Amino acid sequence: MDWQDLYTPGHIEGPVADAYGNTYTYGIHVDGDKKEPYYISYKIGEKYTTFSGWYGIPAFRAGTDEAKKSSKYFEVYCDGKLVFTSNVMKDGSMSQYFEIDITGVDLLTIQYAATNGSNDMAVIFNGRLS
Repeated sequence: MDWQDLYTPGHIEGPVADAYGNTYTYGIHVDGDKKEPYYISYKIGEKYTTFSGWYGIPAFRAGTDEAKKSSKYFEVYCDGKLVFTSNVMKDGSMSQYFEIDITGVDLLTIQYAATNGSNDMAVIFNGRLS
């Protein structure tokens, strides 16, 4: 299942590019200028074995003053247990692929966190549940 099939705040419809011009079908980020963590949870009912996609800084944020002074990362929790922490994303970071085993998971939670600024630069591109 494409991640875009699960509605979330910050869902980016249509093509979205990363800072290096790679274009993805859709993206998920968070809305608002928050320094504290922001959570999105999905009850997936043990239906999937893998959560995968790319993460990085979107082109619409690259080069901005905010991007230059802030950095972002995200964590993935499976049924409340931390299973993945992304590398820190900052202006100029290359997008990176991730793949997480979610076998037997009922509740998948993504926590976006900012190390110095807003969370809405952290984007998961073309996320997929399979």
